[in-house]
Amino acid sequence: MPSIIAIIYRQAMFSKYTYSLLAVLLRVASGLAINKIFALYFGGAGITLLAHLQNLLSMATAVPGEGVHRGMTKYLSDESLAEDEKKHFLGAGIVWMLVIFICVCLVVSRFSDFFLGTFLGERHPILSYFTFLGILLAQLVYLTCVTLLLIQQRLHEYLLTNLYATMAVILAVSLSVSAQHVRLSLLAYAIGQAVPLIAVIAVLFRLRNQFPAWLRGSFTFSAAAFRQLSGYAFSAVAILIFSKVVSFYIRQWAIKDFGLE
Repeated sequence: MPSIIAIIYRQAMFSKYTYSLLAVLLRVASGLAINKIFALYFGGAGITLLAHLQNLLSMATAVPGEGVHRGMTKYLSDESLAEDEKKHFLGAGIVWMLVIFICVCLVVSRFSDFFLGTFLGERHPILSYFTFLGILLAQLVYLTCVTLLLIQQRLHEYLLTNLYATMAVILAVSLSVSAQHVRLSLLAYAIGQAVPLIAVIAVLFRLRNQFPAWLRGSFTFSAAAFRQLSGYAFSAVAILIFSKVVSFYIRQWAIKDFGLE
């Protein structure tokens, strides 16, 4: 009997690592394909703008991805916590997403030319602003949904969402490059990042009857849970400021002073 249990355990671990490896390979393949498309159609300037946009999007999602979601994963995966406690952490995580979204809205609205002018130009600043915020909101919801999949060890569904994300981005960029307009392709890339939200919501809806009890019904907010997640959020803020913001500022300065060519 112990040997059978050991075999089952090894198979489960192998399956887990296989799905994780495949998800990583999909992201790598997607990145290579997108960079190749931009290099072929827009040259070095296109690659620079793409990297700059990726930096901007990663800035907006750094605190959730590198902080809050890690805290949610830790507490919501803890079998020793009661269902009510898990509902508190789920509610606190959602509130953190709203706080982050509002903060980004305020920062981008105050410095919209600095953050968005390079990508979308100055002709439609209001449209550029709301387009970016819509994409950001979709990404925050998407990342939260993916976190819930991972917490439940739904690795097969996680791999499928990565596949849909890869296909959506490549398809969006491939359709846009025929216009030979780099800003349109950048917009298509950003929108492609948000489209997989539809797929992950569909997956969660299909699995709704298999959710654990703490994920069913309404969540509750707890100030204590919010404070516990704040430690993860503030550690991610340090990464954001001293890594991603610095990289964005340096590239922005280089583009402004030396151009894209």
